[in-house]
Amino acid sequence: MQEARIGMTGQNKVWLAGNVLMRALLEENESLIKEAREAILEEITTEAKEGIKSDWSFRQHGPMQQFGNYGLTYLTEMSFYSNLFAGTSLAMNPRQQSIINNLLLQGYRWVIWKGHMDINALGRQLFHNAPLHKALSTGFAARSLSANSTAAEQESLQAYIDDNFPTGKPESAFTGHKYFWESDLTIHRTPTWMASVKMASNRVLGTELVNEDNLKGYYMADGATYIYRRGDEYLNVFPFWDWRKISGITSYNSAEPVPTQYGPQSRNQSSFVGGMTDGTTGITAMELNRDGIQARKTWVFTDKFVLCLGSDIQTDSCLQLITSVDQRLKKLNLVELAGN
Repeated sequence: MQEARIGMTGQNKVWLAGNVLMRALLEENESLIKEAREAILEEITTEAKEGIKSDWSFRQHGPMQQFGNYGLTYLTEMSFYSNLFAGTSLAMNPRQQSIINNLLLQGYRWVIWKGHMDINALGRQLFHNAPLHKALSTGFAARSLSANSTAAEQESLQAYIDDNFPTGKPESAFTGHKYFWESDLTIHRTPTWMASVKMASNRVLGTELVNEDNLKGYYMADGATYIYRRGDEYLNVFPFWDWRKISGITSYNSAEPVPTQYGPQSRNQSSFVGGMTDGTTGITAMELNRDGIQARKTWVFTDKFVLCLGSDIQTDSCLQLITSVDQRLKKLNLVELAGN
């Protein structure tokens, strides 16, 4: 612990400052405790290059949406510190507490459906039962945040918990349409189904490959489109996927290995990526210019359907292009099957 130092940015800084806080407690060093506490709470802002953004998405490793990994760790650790410091001289001030609460209620609440985290929010950590584990972590975070929150905030946090846990509820009370403009992510929610679209642009990196994690995720931000009713439609589908036919994307129909190039050099070379909404219905559009593929893609969301349009789809390759509609696990309701 003597080697613990404060540094880096975003969730990485929170981790390091947490180590220093632990060291300071062991040493009974009050001034260092306060220094570590300040370093942790300094990251509660929407104005930094990494971390919470003004649309309540979370970015790390540059302009990359990281709801499911760095952002989730940030949320769970900040909720821990919120609860730990509550009622003491180290407690978060109302503004800091409000920002963390809004990250959950105006950010994470959109990407959790019936106790499952949306695949488009998971990032690269596609491990066994990941949508369940990661969603459950947000539930524990909501509970921890309540200790230092106002009565109105506590009510909203409890509503989030009631809407998602236990899983499998017939309807969701949280509905609407949101475009996370700083992270190129669209979410549409109705009482009985939810849809999402993940994109990338020359402003936003779509995916990453770190420590051989996400070796096949190259196409996961090329307009990936998922539709949920139960919430578990894509649970543990990843070992069986054709990673060139991710739901909603346009890619090569090829048996060749999926590319493993990541970073700025492999981003979508287009700025025409965005969305508009009145809060209930919405439209999302993307010009794809990546990996030798060019396409114009549009999604129109209403409470009755998602309309998907594609035009000017072309490539400089002799390989065939294919647009996938959906790729999910096949499940039969045995009760309904027996009744039929």
